[in-house]
Amino acid sequence: MNNDTRIESTIGDCRPLADLQSPGFVYVDLDRNIQEVAERAGFRASDTSAIVVAQSDCNIEQVWTTDSARPFELHAPYTRLQ
Repeated sequence: MNNDTRIESTIGDCRPLADLQSPGFVYVDLDRNIQEVAERAGFRASDTSAIVVAQSDCNIEQVWTTDSARPFELHAPYTRLQ
């Protein structure tokens, strides 16, 4: 992990939620908030049950999504979209 709290990764990488639990990352599971982030980041959130976002200076740096039925569990798989 680097100093700005982003996870060293590339688009398409998969990680469990446990790896995304650090300062600078925000967990989002409310539909309206997921939709807001999707619109800002430019992706479709149709099957998304939760996202984890890394943001700095009001810019979205990383977006991790899951379609898991239990997105809050630490082993839930998240895929990096941005």
